[in-house]
Formats: sequence, C-alpha cells, structure tokens
Amino acid sequence: MANEVYNIVGEVASLSFGIMIVILMLFTRPRITFVYKLCSIGLTLSVIANAINIVIIKAAGSFQEDNFLLLGALMIAFIVIYFFIIALLFSYISFLSAYRRKSAFLINIMIFIVAIAYTWFAVSKFTTGEILVAKDGVVELYIFEKFLIYTAFIESFMSVVITIIDYDNLSKIVKKTVFFFFAFNLIILQLQYLFYPHIFISITYVLPFALFYIVFHANPHDELMGSQDKSSFETMMRQDKVAGKNVLYMFIKVPRLTNFDFLGDNNFVYLHTARCTRKLENLGYGITIFNLGYGEFAIRFSNRYFIDTNKITGKVVEILKEFIEFEESNTIYRLVVMDAKKVNFDPYRARMLFLYILENKIEDDFSSMSYIIRASDYDAFEKEERILSVLRDISYERNLNDERVLCYAQPIFDVTTGEFRTAEALMRLEFGEHVIGPRHFIGLAEKHGYIHTLTCIMLNKVCKEIKKLEDAGYDFDGVTLNCSSIEFSSKNMYKQLFKIIFDNKIQISHIRMELTESALFSNSSNVITNMKKLNEAGVIFYLDDFGTGYSNFERVREYPFNIIKFDKSLLYAAEKDDNMSNVMSTMVNMFKAEGCQTLVEGVENDYQNKVSLNNGFDFIQGYRYAVPEPIEALENYFKKY
Repeated sequence: MANEVYNIVGEVASLSFGIMIVILMLFTRPRITFVYKLCSIGLTLSVIANAINIVIIKAAGSFQEDNFLLLGALMIAFIVIYFFIIALLFSYISFLSAYRRKSAFLINIMIFIVAIAYTWFAVSKFTTGEILVAKDGVVELYIFEKFLIYTAFIESFMSVVITIIDYDNLSKIVKKTVFFFFAFNLIILQLQYLFYPHIFISITYVLPFALFYIVFHANPHDELMGSQDKSSFETMMRQDKVAGKNVLYMFIKVPRLTNFDFLGDNNFVYLHTARCTRKLENLGYGITIFNLGYGEFAIRFSNRYFIDTNKITGKVVEILKEFIEFEESNTIYRLVVMDAKKVNFDPYRARMLFLYILENKIEDDFSSMSYIIRASDYDAFEKEERILSVLRDISYERNLNDERVLCYAQPIFDVTTGEFRTAEALMRLEFGEHVIGPRHFIGLAEKHGYIHTLTCIMLNKVCKEIKKLEDAGYDFDGVTLNCSSIEFSSKNMYKQLFKIIFDNKIQISHIRMELTESALFSNSSNVITNMKKLNEAGVIFYLDDFGTGYSNFERVREYPFNIIKFDKSLLYAAEKDDNMSNVMSTMVNMFKAEGCQTLVEGVENDYQNKVSLNNGFDFIQGYRYAVPEPIEALENYFKKY
C-alpha cells in the first residue's frame, strides 16, 4: 500500500547504490587520507539514514495508531542522523583544504551553533504537530520532506561558500567535484519539491559521499595536491599517443621529498607541497600533475601549440624557487622538460630519459637545475637505449658464445725477454653495422647489472683461444682479462669463473685477471676471498690503472697482486716532468721490493718507450709495440716451443 501513496523507487535505488559503495570500501584498498574517515563514516550513516527513511515512508503509507510512537521515534532518529550526515559532508569539504584544517576548532563551533538552530527548528515542528500528521490512515510527509529539502539546500550552499572562500587553496579536481555536487543537489532538491509524493531525497546525501569516495579514495586523485598517481601518468601518456596529441611534459625531482609517500597527508612538508601544486595548476588550462612517488612529479601541458616552452619553464622555476626558499635553504630541485613524442609516449622511456638527463647534465649535487632537452640529447639517449637493448638481450640469452661480444687482444712486450709473452683481452660490442669500444657500454652494463654475463662470455672466448694456442704448441705466459669491481664483491664469484675455465680444459696459469683499485674498497672481504681462491689455483692478478684512484701503497699490499699496472696518465706526467718521473721510478722500485712486477700502458712513441725503460718497468703495453686486434691474431706474436 505504501507504494500506492508514496513512490520509493528512487530511495531503493539510492540505498542499493550506497550499499554497493560501502561493500567496495570494505573489500578494496582505498587511499587512507586525513579526510577518509569523514567520508567512510558519512557514507555508512547515509546508508543507515536511507534505510530508515524507506521504513518511515512505508510506515507512513499504511499508518496505524499503534505505530504512532514508533514512527515518531524513527523520524527523530532520522533527523538526528541526518544532521550528522550534513555536518560530516560540510566538514569533509572544508578539510579538503589544508588551510582549513588549521581552523578545525572554529568549524566545529560553527557546526555546534548550526546544530542548536537545527534542533530547535526540528523540535518546534514536532511539538506543533507539523511533521507527524495522520489523515485517512496515511501520514502526510510533505512537511517532513520539505524540512529535509531546506536543510540540504542550506548545507549545499554553505559548502559552495566555503569552497569559494578557500578557492586558491583547493585543487582543481576538488573545486570541480564540489560545484558538480552543488549543481546536482540543487536539481534533485528542486525535482523533489515538484514531484512529491515521489520521494528520492536520499540521493542528495548518499551520492555526494559516494562521489567523493570514488574520486578521492578509490581512484588515483590526491584530494589535497590535486595530483594523480603513477599508473594514471602511464595511462595518460599512452592515451596521448593513441590520440596523436602534441603535449609537453615536465619531470621534477625534489630529493628532500624522497620519503614523501611516508610522511602522511597532514605533515607540514606535504601541506606545503600541496600549496606548490596549487600554483602550478593555476598556470593555465590543460595542466595535469602526477605524483610519481619518492619525490618525483610530472606535469602534463596539453595545450602544446599555445605555450612558449621557455616562458612556461621560467614560471615553473619561479614557483619551485618559492617552494624551496619557504621549505629550507639546502633543499634542491631538478626540472627536466621534454617532448613526449620524442620518447614515443612510452612512460618507462620517458622516465629513463629523465634519469639520463639528471645523470649527464647535473653540474653538481648541491644546486638546483632546470633543463630543456635538446635534439642532441634525444639522439644520445636513443643510442644509449639501443646499446642497453643489446646488453639486455645478451644478458637474458646467457650464451657464452654470443657473437655480439667480440674478443680483441693487445700483446704486451716483456722487457726482460724482449718478446711478447702475454696479452690483454679487450672487449668490443657489435652494435648494428658498427663495433663499439668498452667506454660506450661497460659503465651501462655495470649500472644495469649486465656486466657479469659479459665477463663470463669474454672468459669463455679467451679460454677457447688459449686452448687453441696450447694445442698448437705456442709458448706464452697468459692472457689477461679485465674484471669489474662489482663482480669481485659478489660472494663465491670464483666458483662460476672456475667452472668456465675447467670446462674449457686449459692450464689455469694461462688465465690472468685485472682489477682496478676501486674494487679494493667495495666489500673487501669478498674481494679478498675471490682473489685468494683464484690465486691459489694459479690465476695471476694485475692491479689495473694504478695512480688514478686511491693509490694507497699499504692498501694494495693487503691483496694478492702479482703485477702492478701503471696508468698512462702517470707516464704522460713523467714524460713532461722530471720530478714526476722520479716519483714513478720510486714507486716502481717499492713494488719490486715487495716482489711485484710492474707494467706501464699507453706507450705510443719512442720517447715514452725510453721513459718507461729508464724507470725500470718489466712490461710495456701500447701502440708503440702492438695495436688491439681480434684475439686470433695472437698467433702472430707468440712463438712456438
């Protein structure tokens, strides 16, 4: 009978929607922010109030005298809950502004004053019998619903007023959501007024909380910063590619905010960062800010055709400088501006380009910087990416005979015998139709974890060539292999090298390894263990590039080095300066006194050769004697028994 008097289809639909959102809230992982509790409590109370309202309407449609007190109690309960709902909604909207959170006490006082007025008005309506009026077995709900309509309108109006007052401190997404909520409520309230006894007023409080939950807690929007998250950034960039848009992206890193994600959204730094994003947002239309986490942000400018890159970059820098000065003097920022089309709208490549610029263009670690990427930067980055692609593929395949890794060798002259008895194996990489040297890829391989695979491939190829030389009856002492300090810091690395050597069935004494001084200071216990295991089995160790690093004589003595290789920079210095020549000669004699032999590299002419001989080096390496060639050419330098 209730449905014959009052139409409650809208109320039932609103209740169903509210219950669905509550279930989502319980069984998903919403963003737990400062205002989330207000939203979750408000939504729960809205569902309860919605259900009570349905019971009231049904009871009103088939009224019985015995239920008079019960119906009155339900109306009072609804009115009380309804007040808490509108109070929570007002508080939620108020606290979407970080600035308003400081005025929480004042807002609570305002709500308390409104509560008194609200209660007085509601009680007066009850006592005068205006709300609970029965006629012909039906309770007239017109006054009751009219009371709710007026209350909802006042609350919506107050929410808009507080939003306008705090306009500059709110993110665009918050302002859009609040204004949409007000316009929607205004329409629903007007329709409710006109279409009574069709009752659907619950949608005016269930939907706003559900909307705020969906926008700010169940999806990537940050209500304070107005930013979206990393996944949204990736989605947006891919959509730009599909749409063929010409957009501009800025990447910002603030090292001070590395632990940004763990600060909590009521932290001072977080709130100040939110103020900064407000100013960035207000630079114009078509601006989207993304919080990528760990102090990294991205700004998307969709109106690429209508902005001056240099001008907009200058404005962003001004805002960042203001933020840094307000924060603290030792805070710095990194700003990189890029054309998304140049990285084919690939989010991963965009971030890699950002990091590439930071690594290659930062002048020092203590100053802020802004950089607009040039065409040459894109080209250099593309080349590095192609090299990384080759290295990645080589590492994943783990083929010890990979033909893309080329093994060259440079013979080393033995001063004592006047012959070539050793050589240094040198790695090259086949890169398309070109061959590139180690300076182009070794650093990348070390940085990205591909170096060990390259070393294993080189060792395997060196061992195979040594096996050929042994079987052909050549007389030589060994071939040297460069090893990364990163590898020797790995525990039990020697076992993997032993396996490759033993699988090739060569004399282990024919394998020699070079380590730089930097290896000695990286997990030294593991380095010593690996060196000793290999040295005890017959592997001879060279200390590479002596004179370019720490050059600590006492430190070097702790390691089982057999040959000390002086860097060519020392030779060039000694060539020009007699005092430096004396210093080098002294160091050579010190190492010889410790039982080590010495080698100098980079000898390219007769005078450098003379300086090397005069300083007492045991071995000489350089273009003066031999150039690097494919390792198979060693047959032309070594003699047979």
